[in-house]
Amino acid sequence: MLKNIPSIISPKLLKILMEMGHGDEIVISDGNFPAAAMAQRLVRLDGHGVPEVLEAVLELMPLDIYVDEPVALMEVVKGDTYVPEIWDAYKAIIKEKEGQKKIANEERFAFYERAKKAYAVVATGETSLYANIILKKRCCCLMKDLLLAIDQGTSGCKMTIFDITGQVVCSITKAYNTYYPAEGYVEQKPEEWWQVIQEGIATMLEERDIDPTCIKGIGIDGTGWACIPIDQSGHVLHPAMIWLDRRAEKQANWMKQILDEAELIALSGNPVDPAYITPKMLWLKENMPDLYKKTDKFIQSNAYIALKLTGKLSQEYSQCYGFHFF
Repeated sequence: MLKNIPSIISPKLLKILMEMGHGDEIVISDGNFPAAAMAQRLVRLDGHGVPEVLEAVLELMPLDIYVDEPVALMEVVKGDTYVPEIWDAYKAIIKEKEGQKKIANEERFAFYERAKKAYAVVATGETSLYANIILKKRCCCLMKDLLLAIDQGTSGCKMTIFDITGQVVCSITKAYNTYYPAEGYVEQKPEEWWQVIQEGIATMLEERDIDPTCIKGIGIDGTGWACIPIDQSGHVLHPAMIWLDRRAEKQANWMKQILDEAELIALSGNPVDPAYITPKMLWLKENMPDLYKKTDKFIQSNAYIALKLTGKLSQEYSQCYGFHFF
């Protein structure tokens, strides 16, 4: 006897489930399905229905996450008025065991061809019509260690989860607004970045049924030259002036007058331009002095996201050139 194995799972079926690799498929068929004629490996569970077998199998076998539809049903033949109510039971079991999954409907003979290629067929005594179901297996180890990438761009944020081999598990892109309050002014609200990031991550975790503790590392990429003033509590005091913002022309020209631009380029490798953060800081000092006095730090987009995720301030080394540090 072994613990935690459903009693309906026979030794032969247990062996098959163990032998199956990532992407292999198994059919759980009803009593009308020509299982013996099609199966490469046949397991007979004639005294049971498909729902109880499906539930037991999903206790042990995870569904593939690298395909849109890891489950397939045999669709009703055109002209047949039969309604397979048993499908509702399947969907409830799958949602409970694996989360929300998309399910394909395969034409009858296409289903047969797919069943012939399946690793195994489990023949049940299910009396409901159109009760056959195909399950595609995933590799269990792939969900233990995952990486999350957050790419905050000019028009939206792309979030992607990878496994440790570099394969994409899932990805989502969500847009946010860009504001143009005056000529040369181009702003975005960091709070809206954070909102879409939260929504995107939550969607991926829910749709792929991913345990958040499986995320072992997070990489953050953000648009450069986004000037974000924050107070001592980390609250944003002004919308981010992104790289397209040109309002600091006056301040950039002033910097060129008091500094030898060639010398500055030699020291930092960067020219003076209104798009950089340094002129934008000066613009805020001259045009919004009260806000400037309240400002504790000036940070960039990736630092803002890291702050929201960790509660800690940081500066990504390669982005320091926006401040003319080097």
